[in-house]
Amino acid sequence: MAFPSHAVIITAAGSSERFNSPASSGQPVKKEYLSIEGRTVLYRALLPFMEIPGCRLIIVTYPEGQEPDIAYALDDLLDQNRIPMFLIPGGKTRQASVQRALERIAALDVSVDYVAIHDGARPYITSQVIINTLAMATVFGGAAPVIPVQDALTEVDENGLMRHHIPRATTRAIQTPQIFRFHDILEAHRTAARSGI
Repeated sequence: MAFPSHAVIITAAGSSERFNSPASSGQPVKKEYLSIEGRTVLYRALLPFMEIPGCRLIIVTYPEGQEPDIAYALDDLLDQNRIPMFLIPGGKTRQASVQRALERIAALDVSVDYVAIHDGARPYITSQVIINTLAMATVFGGAAPVIPVQDALTEVDENGLMRHHIPRATTRAIQTPQIFRFHDILEAHRTAARSGI
């Protein structure tokens, strides 16, 4: 199988707000900086993408002022010289961070057909899931891995009253990486930004 040329965006500019809920105790911590068997969550989230042929560049977004922390979390991955890697400050939202990364790819004028957008707080991605998702994206223009929903789901009205249950059999939870044709997702982000969506 020939692998299409692609870029990778690892989003790590978030504040880990849900992770640091009011119920959690202690100092706030950024998920991506936590260690799993000697490597950070961010390191493990990025590493499998480096094994996929056709990867032309990697961009990692980080919160303003935390470039040294992100560099530390990536450790020796920054020292590899096979795939160009750029660290850029993210925006106030995930959407803004992704658009900044997409615009950087466009400005670099690197020829990529697809872009994989992956959450830096998801360390258990495998190269096989990436390959499968990339293959589906080449057929449909965009793809994302999904997992079955285990919880009971219900739709509520504006008052919080249950309207009806949503069948689990036809529902899935979307994961990352989400992979798209590069120019399509870039134009979608630009259109959304112009429209305030």
